[in-house]
Amino acid sequence: MSTEITQQKCVPTSVELLDAAVWREIGSEEPQPRAAFVEALSALVGRWLLVRSDAPEMDLVTVMCRARGYIERGGAEQTVAGVGTLGRYARNGKGHKEQKPGK
Repeated sequence: MSTEITQQKCVPTSVELLDAAVWREIGSEEPQPRAAFVEALSALVGRWLLVRSDAPEMDLVTVMCRARGYIERGGAEQTVAGVGTLGRYARNGKGHKEQKPGK
């Protein structure tokens, strides 16, 4: 049981994973100006949308609007009824077709 608890504590959060990806994009462990983080995050999101999205320009607007809403709510989660044009993706990034109920 203690091994289970230890393993659960070692799983990085989504913020920690994103931090690691941003730092990897920056390519340096030295202190950086704010602009370097914005540039790195922009490049990551842009690349991800180009690879994963059928409509990257539209999905970028959706991501920006939802991020702004999240910030305005002070980080509070909101239940989202639909997933938008991004659809659903597996861990390997392959899109899954939405299935209608009963199929």
